[in-house]
Amino acid sequence: AGDYGRYSTAAAVALGHLLYAYELFPESFQEQLNIPESGNGIPDILNECLYELRWLLKMQAPDGGVYHKLTAFCHAPFLMPEEDHDPFLIYPVSSMAVADFVAIMCVATRVYAPFDAGFAALAKEAACKSFQWLLENPYVGFHNPVGSNTGEYGDDCDKDERLWAAAEMLRTFDEYENEALSMLKEHIDSVSKTDFGWVDVSAFATLSILTDAKTKVPADLQQIFKEALFDGADKLLSIAKESGYLVGMKPEDFVWGSNMVVCNRSMLLSLAAMLSEENAANAYRETALSHLHYLMGRNALGISYVTGHGENAFKNPHNRPTAMDGIELPMPGWVSGGPFKYFCDEAALNLLEKGTPAMKCYVDDVGSYSTNEITIYWNSPAVFMCAYFESALK
Repeated sequence: AGDYGRYSTAAAVALGHLLYAYELFPESFQEQLNIPESGNGIPDILNECLYELRWLLKMQAPDGGVYHKLTAFCHAPFLMPEEDHDPFLIYPVSSMAVADFVAIMCVATRVYAPFDAGFAALAKEAACKSFQWLLENPYVGFHNPVGSNTGEYGDDCDKDERLWAAAEMLRTFDEYENEALSMLKEHIDSVSKTDFGWVDVSAFATLSILTDAKTKVPADLQQIFKEALFDGADKLLSIAKESGYLVGMKPEDFVWGSNMVVCNRSMLLSLAAMLSEENAANAYRETALSHLHYLMGRNALGISYVTGHGENAFKNPHNRPTAMDGIELPMPGWVSGGPFKYFCDEAALNLLEKGTPAMKCYVDDVGSYSTNEITIYWNSPAVFMCAYFESALK
Protein backbone atom coordinates (compact mmCIF):
# COMPACT_ATOMS: atom_id res chain seq x y z
CA ALA A 1 0.00 0.00 0.00
CA GLY A 2 1.23 3.52 0.73
CA ASP A 3 3.46 2.10 3.44
CA TYR A 4 6.24 -0.51 3.38
CA GLY A 5 4.43 -3.33 5.18
CA ARG A 6 3.91 -6.75 3.61
CA TYR A 7 0.65 -8.54 4.24
CA SER A 8 -0.23 -12.16 3.43
CA THR A 9 -3.93 -11.60 2.86
CA ALA A 10 -3.34 -8.56 0.65
CA ALA A 11 -0.79 -10.52 -1.37
CA ALA A 12 -3.06 -13.53 -1.92
CA VAL A 13 -6.06 -11.42 -2.97
CA ALA A 14 -4.04 -9.35 -5.45
CA LEU A 15 -2.52 -12.54 -6.84
CA GLY A 16 -6.00 -14.01 -7.16
CA HIS A 17 -7.17 -11.12 -9.35
CA LEU A 18 -4.07 -11.33 -11.53
CA LEU A 19 -3.65 -15.10 -11.88
CA TYR A 20 -7.32 -15.72 -12.63
CA ALA A 21 -7.16 -12.89 -15.18
CA TYR A 22 -4.23 -14.62 -16.87
CA GLU A 23 -5.91 -18.01 -16.69
CA LEU A 24 -9.14 -16.70 -18.25
CA PHE A 25 -7.74 -14.12 -20.69
CA PRO A 26 -4.17 -15.17 -21.57
CA GLU A 27 -4.36 -13.34 -24.89
CA SER A 28 -4.50 -10.05 -22.97
CA PHE A 29 -1.06 -10.60 -21.43
CA GLN A 30 1.27 -11.16 -24.37
CA GLU A 31 3.21 -7.90 -24.16
CA GLN A 32 6.56 -7.70 -22.41
CA LEU A 33 6.64 -5.14 -19.62
CA ASN A 34 10.33 -4.22 -19.75
CA ILE A 35 11.10 -5.70 -16.34
CA PRO A 36 14.36 -7.50 -15.53
CA GLU A 37 12.79 -10.91 -16.20
CA SER A 38 11.41 -9.97 -19.65
CA GLY A 39 12.32 -12.46 -22.35
CA ASN A 40 12.77 -15.46 -20.04
CA GLY A 41 9.97 -17.46 -21.69
CA ILE A 42 7.37 -16.65 -19.02
CA PRO A 43 4.68 -14.00 -19.61
CA ASP A 44 5.71 -10.89 -17.71
CA ILE A 45 2.48 -10.74 -15.70
CA LEU A 46 3.48 -14.15 -14.34
CA ASN A 47 7.05 -12.99 -13.74
CA GLU A 48 5.65 -10.17 -11.64
CA CYS A 49 3.32 -12.50 -9.72
CA LEU A 50 6.18 -14.93 -9.13
CA TYR A 51 7.99 -12.25 -7.14
CA GLU A 52 5.06 -12.08 -4.71
CA LEU A 53 4.47 -15.84 -4.65
CA ARG A 54 8.05 -16.50 -3.63
CA TRP A 55 7.69 -14.01 -0.81
CA LEU A 56 4.47 -15.71 0.33
CA LEU A 57 6.27 -19.05 0.49
CA LYS A 58 8.65 -17.47 3.01
CA MET A 59 5.63 -16.65 5.18
CA GLN A 60 4.73 -20.31 5.65
CA ALA A 61 5.62 -21.66 9.09
CA PRO A 62 7.15 -25.15 9.47
CA ASP A 63 3.80 -26.63 10.58
CA GLY A 64 1.90 -25.20 7.58
CA GLY A 65 0.60 -22.10 9.32
CA VAL A 66 1.06 -18.79 7.52
CA TYR A 67 2.19 -15.64 9.31
CA HIS A 68 -0.32 -12.82 9.04
CA LYS A 69 2.11 -10.06 8.08
CA LEU A 70 5.68 -8.77 8.02
CA THR A 71 5.94 -5.10 8.98
CA ALA A 72 7.72 -2.69 11.27
CA PHE A 73 6.00 -2.13 14.61
CA CYS A 74 4.75 1.27 13.38
CA HIS A 75 4.43 2.90 9.98
CA ALA A 76 7.57 4.62 8.77
CA PRO A 77 7.46 8.38 8.21
CA PHE A 78 7.45 9.61 4.63
CA LEU A 79 10.85 8.53 3.30
CA MET A 80 12.27 6.38 0.54
CA PRO A 81 12.39 2.63 1.22
CA GLU A 82 16.18 2.45 1.42
CA GLU A 83 16.05 5.06 4.18
CA ASP A 84 13.69 2.99 6.35
CA HIS A 85 15.88 1.20 8.89
CA ASP A 86 13.20 0.04 11.34
CA PRO A 87 13.35 -3.73 11.84
CA PHE A 88 10.55 -5.77 10.31
CA LEU A 89 8.69 -8.15 12.60
CA ILE A 90 6.91 -11.43 11.82
CA TYR A 91 3.42 -11.32 13.29
CA PRO A 92 1.54 -14.48 14.36
CA VAL A 93 -0.29 -16.98 12.16
CA SER A 94 -3.96 -16.38 11.29
CA SER A 95 -6.35 -18.91 9.75
CA MET A 96 -7.37 -16.30 7.13
CA ALA A 97 -3.77 -16.05 5.94
CA VAL A 98 -3.46 -19.84 5.86
CA ALA A 99 -6.62 -20.37 3.81
CA ASP A 100 -5.80 -17.56 1.36
CA PHE A 101 -2.31 -19.05 0.99
CA VAL A 102 -3.75 -22.50 0.22
CA ALA A 103 -6.04 -21.13 -2.46
CA ILE A 104 -3.47 -19.05 -4.26
CA MET A 105 -0.83 -21.78 -4.18
CA CYS A 106 -3.36 -24.07 -5.86
CA VAL A 107 -3.91 -21.51 -8.61
CA ALA A 108 -0.14 -21.05 -8.95
CA THR A 109 0.34 -24.80 -9.33
CA ARG A 110 -1.92 -24.80 -12.39
CA VAL A 111 -0.79 -21.56 -13.96
CA TYR A 112 2.96 -22.12 -13.65
CA ALA A 113 3.01 -25.82 -14.60
CA PRO A 114 3.63 -25.10 -18.33
CA PHE A 115 6.44 -22.64 -17.56
CA ASP A 116 8.20 -23.81 -14.40
CA ALA A 117 7.43 -27.37 -13.29
CA GLY A 118 9.74 -27.04 -10.31
CA PHE A 119 7.94 -24.03 -8.92
CA ALA A 120 4.55 -25.62 -9.61
CA ALA A 121 5.60 -28.65 -7.56
CA LEU A 122 6.81 -26.39 -4.75
CA ALA A 123 3.48 -24.54 -4.75
CA LYS A 124 1.56 -27.82 -4.61
CA GLU A 125 3.58 -29.09 -1.66
CA ALA A 126 3.04 -25.80 0.18
CA ALA A 127 -0.71 -25.80 -0.54
CA CYS A 128 -1.20 -29.34 0.75
CA LYS A 129 0.83 -28.68 3.88
CA SER A 130 -1.20 -25.61 4.78
CA PHE A 131 -4.50 -27.31 3.91
CA GLN A 132 -3.62 -29.97 6.47
CA TRP A 133 -3.13 -27.14 8.98
CA LEU A 134 -6.64 -25.88 8.16
CA LEU A 135 -8.09 -29.33 8.79
CA GLU A 136 -6.44 -29.48 12.19
CA ASN A 137 -7.08 -25.94 13.41
CA PRO A 138 -10.20 -23.81 13.99
CA TYR A 139 -10.49 -20.07 13.39
CA VAL A 140 -7.40 -18.15 14.50
CA GLY A 141 -7.91 -14.39 14.41
CA PHE A 142 -5.43 -11.55 14.47
CA HIS A 143 -5.25 -8.18 16.18
CA ASN A 144 -2.37 -5.75 16.36
CA PRO A 145 -0.49 -5.71 19.64
CA VAL A 146 -0.96 -2.56 21.69
CA GLY A 147 0.99 0.32 20.14
CA SER A 148 1.39 -1.20 16.68
CA ASN A 149 -0.34 0.74 13.89
CA THR A 150 0.56 -1.10 10.68
CA GLY A 151 -2.30 -2.59 8.70
CA GLU A 152 -4.23 -5.05 10.84
CA TYR A 153 -6.35 -6.81 8.22
CA GLY A 154 -8.53 -8.09 11.00
CA ASP A 155 -11.36 -10.45 10.14
CA ASP A 156 -13.74 -12.14 12.53
CA CYS A 157 -14.69 -14.89 10.06
CA ASP A 158 -12.56 -17.31 8.05
CA LYS A 159 -15.43 -19.24 6.45
CA ASP A 160 -15.09 -17.41 3.12
CA GLU A 161 -11.33 -18.03 3.06
CA ARG A 162 -11.89 -21.73 3.81
CA LEU A 163 -14.51 -21.86 1.03
CA TRP A 164 -11.98 -20.50 -1.46
CA ALA A 165 -9.27 -22.88 -0.22
CA ALA A 166 -11.63 -25.86 -0.47
CA ALA A 167 -12.79 -24.91 -3.97
CA GLU A 168 -9.22 -24.62 -5.20
CA MET A 169 -7.97 -27.81 -3.52
CA LEU A 170 -10.89 -29.68 -5.11
CA ARG A 171 -10.18 -28.17 -8.52
CA THR A 172 -6.42 -28.56 -8.59
CA PHE A 173 -5.50 -31.80 -6.81
CA ASP A 174 -6.85 -35.29 -6.29
CA GLU A 175 -5.34 -35.33 -2.81
CA TYR A 176 -7.71 -34.26 -0.03
CA GLU A 177 -10.72 -34.52 -2.36
CA ASN A 178 -13.09 -35.76 0.34
CA GLU A 179 -11.83 -33.25 2.90
CA ALA A 180 -12.07 -30.35 0.44
CA LEU A 181 -15.62 -31.27 -0.59
CA SER A 182 -16.62 -31.56 3.05
CA MET A 183 -15.16 -28.12 3.79
CA LEU A 184 -16.95 -26.66 0.77
CA LYS A 185 -20.29 -28.06 1.93
CA GLU A 186 -19.67 -26.82 5.47
CA HIS A 187 -19.26 -23.17 4.47
CA ILE A 188 -21.24 -22.77 1.24
CA ASP A 189 -24.34 -21.36 2.93
CA SER A 190 -22.60 -19.07 5.42
CA VAL A 191 -20.94 -16.54 3.09
CA SER A 192 -22.00 -14.30 0.20
CA LYS A 193 -20.11 -16.00 -2.68
CA THR A 194 -20.11 -12.63 -4.51
CA ASP A 195 -17.22 -10.57 -3.11
CA PHE A 196 -13.64 -10.34 -4.41
CA GLY A 197 -12.28 -8.21 -1.55
CA TRP A 198 -9.84 -9.10 1.22
CA VAL A 199 -12.46 -9.30 3.98
CA ASP A 200 -14.76 -11.54 1.94
CA VAL A 201 -12.98 -13.63 -0.69
CA SER A 202 -15.91 -15.97 -1.38
CA ALA A 203 -16.43 -14.86 -5.00
CA PHE A 204 -13.05 -16.34 -5.85
CA ALA A 205 -14.57 -19.74 -5.02
CA THR A 206 -17.52 -18.91 -7.27
CA LEU A 207 -15.22 -17.92 -10.13
CA SER A 208 -13.03 -20.99 -9.68
CA ILE A 209 -15.90 -23.46 -9.66
CA LEU A 210 -18.03 -21.94 -12.42
CA THR A 211 -15.16 -21.43 -14.89
CA ASP A 212 -13.78 -24.96 -14.43
CA ALA A 213 -15.03 -27.14 -17.28
CA LYS A 214 -13.95 -30.26 -15.39
CA THR A 215 -15.21 -29.27 -11.96
CA LYS A 216 -15.60 -32.02 -9.36
CA VAL A 217 -18.22 -29.97 -7.51
CA PRO A 218 -21.62 -31.76 -7.58
CA ALA A 219 -24.31 -30.17 -9.73
CA ASP A 220 -26.49 -29.17 -6.78
CA LEU A 221 -23.62 -27.22 -5.22
CA GLN A 222 -22.72 -25.63 -8.55
CA GLN A 223 -26.31 -24.42 -8.75
CA ILE A 224 -25.99 -22.67 -5.39
CA PHE A 225 -22.96 -20.75 -6.69
CA LYS A 226 -24.74 -19.90 -9.96
CA GLU A 227 -27.80 -18.59 -8.17
CA ALA A 228 -25.65 -16.46 -5.86
CA LEU A 229 -23.72 -15.06 -8.84
CA PHE A 230 -26.74 -14.08 -10.91
CA ASP A 231 -28.71 -12.82 -7.93
CA GLY A 232 -25.76 -10.57 -7.04
CA ALA A 233 -25.24 -9.45 -10.63
CA ASP A 234 -28.94 -8.67 -11.12
CA LYS A 235 -28.98 -6.56 -7.97
CA LEU A 236 -26.04 -4.57 -9.34
CA LEU A 237 -27.91 -4.05 -12.62
CA SER A 238 -30.85 -2.60 -10.70
CA ILE A 239 -28.63 -0.28 -8.68
CA ALA A 240 -26.76 0.84 -11.80
CA LYS A 241 -30.01 1.76 -13.56
CA GLU A 242 -30.74 4.24 -10.75
CA SER A 243 -27.23 5.73 -10.88
CA GLY A 244 -26.44 8.78 -12.95
CA TYR A 245 -23.10 7.15 -13.75
CA LEU A 246 -24.51 3.65 -14.42
CA VAL A 247 -22.53 2.01 -11.63
CA GLY A 248 -23.75 -0.46 -9.03
CA MET A 249 -22.89 1.78 -6.10
CA LYS A 250 -25.22 3.20 -3.43
CA PRO A 251 -24.06 6.06 -1.16
CA GLU A 252 -23.29 3.60 1.64
CA ASP A 253 -20.98 1.67 -0.69
CA PHE A 254 -18.46 4.51 -0.76
CA VAL A 255 -16.34 2.95 1.97
CA TRP A 256 -12.59 3.20 2.49
CA GLY A 257 -11.21 1.94 -0.82
CA SER A 258 -14.49 2.41 -2.69
CA ASN A 259 -12.70 2.04 -6.01
CA MET A 260 -11.94 -1.55 -5.00
CA VAL A 261 -15.70 -2.05 -4.61
CA VAL A 262 -16.24 -0.54 -8.06
CA CYS A 263 -13.64 -2.85 -9.62
CA ASN A 264 -14.80 -5.96 -7.76
CA ARG A 265 -18.41 -5.37 -8.80
CA SER A 266 -17.27 -5.03 -12.38
CA MET A 267 -15.56 -8.40 -11.98
CA LEU A 268 -18.79 -9.99 -10.73
CA LEU A 269 -20.75 -8.54 -13.64
CA SER A 270 -18.06 -9.70 -16.07
CA LEU A 271 -18.27 -13.23 -14.67
CA ALA A 272 -22.05 -13.16 -15.10
CA ALA A 273 -21.58 -12.03 -18.71
CA MET A 274 -19.11 -14.83 -19.37
CA LEU A 275 -21.57 -17.44 -18.11
CA SER A 276 -24.70 -16.06 -19.84
CA GLU A 277 -26.27 -16.44 -23.25
CA GLU A 278 -25.40 -13.53 -25.53
CA ASN A 279 -28.65 -11.58 -25.13
CA ALA A 280 -28.40 -11.57 -21.33
CA ALA A 281 -24.65 -11.15 -21.42
CA ASN A 282 -24.88 -7.74 -23.09
CA ALA A 283 -26.50 -6.07 -20.09
CA TYR A 284 -23.96 -7.52 -17.66
CA ARG A 285 -21.05 -6.63 -19.94
CA GLU A 286 -22.16 -3.05 -20.57
CA THR A 287 -22.74 -2.40 -16.88
CA ALA A 288 -19.38 -3.92 -16.04
CA LEU A 289 -17.84 -1.57 -18.60
CA SER A 290 -19.56 1.40 -16.96
CA HIS A 291 -17.55 0.65 -13.83
CA LEU A 292 -14.33 0.95 -15.83
CA HIS A 293 -15.61 4.22 -17.32
CA TYR A 294 -16.26 5.44 -13.76
CA LEU A 295 -12.71 4.58 -12.72
CA MET A 296 -11.26 6.41 -15.72
CA GLY A 297 -13.22 9.64 -15.30
CA ARG A 298 -16.94 9.24 -15.86
CA ASN A 299 -17.81 10.12 -12.28
CA ALA A 300 -19.14 13.04 -10.22
CA LEU A 301 -15.70 14.69 -10.03
CA GLY A 302 -14.65 14.08 -13.63
CA ILE A 303 -11.35 12.66 -12.37
CA SER A 304 -9.40 9.65 -13.55
CA TYR A 305 -8.53 7.53 -10.55
CA VAL A 306 -5.52 6.04 -12.36
CA THR A 307 -2.32 8.08 -12.30
CA GLY A 308 -0.98 9.03 -15.71
CA HIS A 309 -4.15 8.02 -17.57
CA GLY A 310 -6.62 10.66 -18.72
CA GLU A 311 -6.63 14.45 -19.01
CA ASN A 312 -7.62 14.90 -15.37
CA ALA A 313 -5.83 12.04 -13.63
CA PHE A 314 -5.15 12.34 -9.90
CA LYS A 315 -1.55 13.27 -9.08
CA ASN A 316 -0.99 13.09 -5.34
CA PRO A 317 -1.42 9.54 -4.00
CA HIS A 318 -0.78 8.79 -0.35
CA ASN A 319 2.30 6.74 -1.18
CA ARG A 320 5.76 7.16 0.26
CA PRO A 321 7.99 6.55 -2.82
CA THR A 322 5.84 8.72 -5.11
CA ALA A 323 5.84 11.55 -2.58
CA MET A 324 9.57 11.38 -1.79
CA ASP A 325 11.27 10.57 -5.11
CA GLY A 326 11.80 14.22 -6.09
CA ILE A 327 9.74 13.84 -9.28
CA GLU A 328 6.70 16.08 -9.69
CA LEU A 329 4.36 13.61 -11.37
CA PRO A 330 3.59 10.26 -9.73
CA MET A 331 4.50 6.92 -11.22
CA PRO A 332 1.75 6.04 -13.74
CA GLY A 333 -0.74 3.27 -13.18
CA TRP A 334 -1.69 3.59 -9.50
CA VAL A 335 -5.39 3.24 -8.64
CA SER A 336 -6.60 5.59 -5.90
CA GLY A 337 -8.74 4.31 -3.04
CA GLY A 338 -11.36 6.84 -4.09
CA PRO A 339 -14.29 8.54 -2.34
CA PHE A 340 -14.89 7.60 1.31
CA LYS A 341 -18.17 8.75 2.82
CA TYR A 342 -16.71 8.88 6.34
CA PHE A 343 -13.45 10.72 5.48
CA CYS A 344 -11.29 10.97 8.58
CA ASP A 345 -7.79 12.21 7.79
CA GLU A 346 -6.74 15.82 8.37
CA ALA A 347 -6.46 16.67 4.67
CA ALA A 348 -9.97 15.46 3.88
CA LEU A 349 -11.45 17.04 7.00
CA ASN A 350 -9.95 20.40 6.03
CA LEU A 351 -11.00 20.27 2.38
CA LEU A 352 -14.39 18.54 2.43
CA GLU A 353 -17.58 19.86 3.99
CA LYS A 354 -19.90 17.78 6.13
CA GLY A 355 -22.78 16.58 3.98
CA THR A 356 -20.73 16.30 0.79
CA PRO A 357 -22.34 13.67 -1.48
CA ALA A 358 -20.68 10.30 -1.08
CA MET A 359 -19.26 10.16 -4.62
CA LYS A 360 -17.58 13.53 -4.03
CA CYS A 361 -15.94 12.67 -0.69
CA TYR A 362 -12.46 12.63 -2.19
CA VAL A 363 -9.42 14.90 -2.22
CA ASP A 364 -6.34 14.53 -4.39
CA ASP A 365 -3.94 15.21 -1.53
CA VAL A 366 -0.93 13.19 -0.42
CA GLY A 367 -2.09 13.50 3.18
CA SER A 368 -5.51 11.97 2.52
CA TYR A 369 -4.87 8.37 3.44
CA SER A 370 -8.61 7.76 3.81
CA THR A 371 -9.45 8.75 0.21
CA ASN A 372 -6.22 8.73 -1.78
CA GLU A 373 -3.98 5.87 -0.70
CA ILE A 374 -2.95 3.14 -3.13
CA THR A 375 -2.62 -0.60 -2.62
CA ILE A 376 -2.00 -3.68 -4.74
CA TYR A 377 -5.49 -5.15 -4.30
CA TRP A 378 -7.05 -1.95 -5.68
CA ASN A 379 -4.82 -2.14 -8.74
CA SER A 380 -5.22 -5.87 -9.37
CA PRO A 381 -9.00 -5.98 -9.97
CA ALA A 382 -8.55 -3.06 -12.38
CA VAL A 383 -6.11 -5.28 -14.29
CA PHE A 384 -8.75 -8.05 -14.35
CA MET A 385 -11.34 -5.56 -15.67
CA CYS A 386 -9.08 -4.38 -18.47
CA ALA A 387 -8.01 -7.92 -19.38
CA TYR A 388 -11.63 -9.00 -19.65
CA PHE A 389 -12.61 -6.10 -21.90
CA GLU A 390 -9.43 -6.47 -23.97
CA SER A 391 -10.60 -10.02 -24.65
CA ALA A 392 -14.38 -9.57 -24.80
CA LEU A 393 -14.54 -6.49 -27.02
CA LYS A 394 -12.20 -7.66 -29.76
